[in-house]
Amino acid sequence: MYAGVFLSLLILPSVADKFGRRNAYSASLSASLIALFGLITTDSGGIAETCMFLVGAAMPGKMLISLMYILEFYPEAYH
Repeated sequence: MYAGVFLSLLILPSVADKFGRRNAYSASLSASLIALFGLITTDSGGIAETCMFLVGAAMPGKMLISLMYILEFYPEAYH
């Protein structure tokens, strides 16, 4: 899980800058939901580990990019 977080922290900010924060957040949320569904429904240990990696990779997108996206709507006085 934490390997996915580390890898995502290296890649996701540049992806968000290139394609937009809303698109990166939506992709992270979708990937997280698919990986969580796979984690819940699998019987295989290997697939469970892969799903945990993907959940970890989607975590920074849900946390960091959503924070930056929300801050765009706040006035400059609150930054």
